[in-house]
Amino acid sequence: MITEVNSIITAMRVAKAEHEMLANNVANYNNAAINHLQHANFDAVLQHAQLQPNAATSDIVNYHTQSIDKSQISLDQLTADTLDASGKYRTLVETLNRKMGLMSIAISNSER
Repeated sequence: MITEVNSIITAMRVAKAEHEMLANNVANYNNAAINHLQHANFDAVLQHAQLQPNAATSDIVNYHTQSIDKSQISLDQLTADTLDASGKYRTLVETLNRKMGLMSIAISNSER
């Protein structure tokens, strides 16, 4: 179960990084001084993070990040992607809470 919890925590870190990148892109979308936005394949980031659990998530994200021209993506798509990333994170938090609850029950039952 500890391995599962560590995997969930790793996925939460990646989902948080994805949400932060997307939120930053939304915030900068209408800034005329910025012509490019950041993009990363977060499926690849997650795979990389799971293979190297001790590596800093920010370093892995930076490795997989590239700049894209703002004209290649709409603000509506960025907003939808941000909401999707929030949903992933929320689901991971709920899953972690369930796992921790099960561990708590198992510990309290073994103490009896």
